[in-house]
Amino acid sequence: MRFRNSFRLLIENFRHSYKILVYQTVTLLISAGLYCAFLLPELNTVANSAEFAELKESVSTFFTVLFHGEDLTQFVDRIHNALTNVAQLLGSMSGSLVWAAVGCVLVYLVMRVADTMCTYNIGSLLNDRMSIYATTPFWTAFVKNLGKSALYAVVYVPIAFLWDVLTVAACYFFFFYLSSFSTLFVSLALSVTLIAVCQAVKLTVSSVWMPAMTADNLSIGKAMKCLTKEERKQRNQVFSVSLVNVYIIIVVNVLAAICTFGSALILTVPTSYLLLVCTQYVNYYIVKGKKYFLTYEEIEKDVSCGDSGHFFDYVIEDETQSEGMQDKTENVEQENDQIKE
Repeated sequence: MRFRNSFRLLIENFRHSYKILVYQTVTLLISAGLYCAFLLPELNTVANSAEFAELKESVSTFFTVLFHGEDLTQFVDRIHNALTNVAQLLGSMSGSLVWAAVGCVLVYLVMRVADTMCTYNIGSLLNDRMSIYATTPFWTAFVKNLGKSALYAVVYVPIAFLWDVLTVAACYFFFFYLSSFSTLFVSLALSVTLIAVCQAVKLTVSSVWMPAMTADNLSIGKAMKCLTKEERKQRNQVFSVSLVNVYIIIVVNVLAAICTFGSALILTVPTSYLLLVCTQYVNYYIVKGKKYFLTYEEIEKDVSCGDSGHFFDYVIEDETQSEGMQDKTENVEQENDQIKE
């Protein structure tokens, strides 16, 4: 149910992928310019240094001699000495390099904040579509949600960034630990599994924050703890959907990069973001038992979906409501008969 509805919602609202593409292209170009502003001065200093020129000459000579079958010992020592000199040069520039690295991290965080604001806005458009089947212009919604989307991004991005850093660090140590007693293939496979599981956990924990803010107009603090004890029992299903989505996104984007030499990434990357947003809203509406539009002709109204532990409670409740409606109808008919008499 969650997979089917998420993909149907994705197909129904696929046009939002192009909005994400345009937005992310603009932010990518701006961030690339800022990266260059921080890195190019330092890179030019290193590239124009005598130490780097010596390293290039040593490497060039090494490959020239390699194809002539001559003794390579002295050339290996020469490359080693050149690398040592370049390392000493970088050490002397440590202060400026640290500031350049800090600047790049700040640019990355600002770019993540901007992208998250876009994701929040797409979520708002999806909520309008699912709740009242309204079509809201992108920039109208962006201006309307500017304050809340910025607040959500400022809270979400540092948490997600810290989690991603911990994930990369864990995978780094996990990979080299496994490499000491297993094959490279096994180490890579288990490392990718760890990345997928960690990302699925992040998506599960944060899955209701944005939908709660847009659908129920909650603050970020209330959205982070809006689930009741009974609703939290569905986290296993949310995690399962998130894990499968992570693997689908990895496979689709890797195949797109390999089979089309990266060309198809202009579609698969923004569509991946849209799929995650659609899944968040489908999960939230199911967990909260809300009715929502899948298409113009179809409204998803089975509130027991995803809550199998209380399925019979919903059935009994529906039967009780039906009996109540029948009793009211009979009472109205009796009153009408008495009036006629």
